[in-house]
Amino acid sequence: MVKLLDCTIRDGGHLNGWNFTKECVQASYDAAANAGADYFEIGYRVENPNPKLGDFARCEDDFLMSFIEKKDKCKIAVMIDAGKCSADKFQDYNPNKTPIEIIRIATYPQKMDIAFDLAEKLHAKGYEIFMNFMAISRFQEDHFNQINQWRNKNILSAVWFADSFGALFPEDVTVYGKKFRDLGFNKICFHSHNNLQLAFANSLKAIEKGFYCIDSSIYGMGRNAGNLPAELITGYLNKTGEEKFNPEPYLNVIQQFYIEHFKKTPWGYGIHPLLGGLKNIHPQYIEELFNQKDMTIKDIITTSDLLKKNDQISFSKEFTDKIIKDLKESL
Repeated sequence: MVKLLDCTIRDGGHLNGWNFTKECVQASYDAAANAGADYFEIGYRVENPNPKLGDFARCEDDFLMSFIEKKDKCKIAVMIDAGKCSADKFQDYNPNKTPIEIIRIATYPQKMDIAFDLAEKLHAKGYEIFMNFMAISRFQEDHFNQINQWRNKNILSAVWFADSFGALFPEDVTVYGKKFRDLGFNKICFHSHNNLQLAFANSLKAIEKGFYCIDSSIYGMGRNAGNLPAELITGYLNKTGEEKFNPEPYLNVIQQFYIEHFKKTPWGYGIHPLLGGLKNIHPQYIEELFNQKDMTIKDIITTSDLLKKNDQISFSKEFTDKIIKDLKESL
């Protein structure tokens, strides 16, 4: 039976600056546990966050301990980005001092050395470690070789690959799943984005191929096109005989909190995420291009091709400005 990770607060926080209320987070966690989710990613921990960001961009232990009521059937995880948080930001694991049991380390291919070092240090502190390889659609063979050469990869409880730019098709999920199996990983997991309206189809392919876990979020909440809706996948799994899963708790919390979230900070299918998925490029690049009022769709497509050809996969405002400036000067 596939496991589910609820990433609503962590991924959805990109929309509202992680300014969720305690009541919303506790209700969302309870819903996830009662709906059958195995893991609940409660936010990020960032070394030096923007002061405008909410508490769930920091996920400090004392803050979480002040309100969260844990359920044994749903473990609490936090995400850190390689290069944005050090192992020193975590105390040795103690269930009496933190509700966090799992740390999921997100890494772009150019940051993997940092990610591997973080994994080793945090594992030594007693945490269960997940690794989330981002922008998998932009990985090259040397990136997979680098993973293979990491001597301590056996410390990972599970590995994810993320369709960060929403560019994958179901057949791609099969290909990348095999890549990670060939590297010796047994617990392979998938994080989808819905740019091409394929988050559900891609996740079903992951389940068909025997993946260990898939990500979803309440009402699909997430930056840009959003993610696989948690209420959809739990409803599907229940309907196909997996009685552990039940969408009703998610539907209740959607009515209570997430319809209002959607009104304030909408997410979902649109021309911006569509182009990001078709061009297989970071969504922020597309947003920056659409902010240029004098750019036609043809200009945006041409510039996105230039950005993809020369970028470092993760977003850079300086790089974007330079490409736009060079393009305008050439016209």
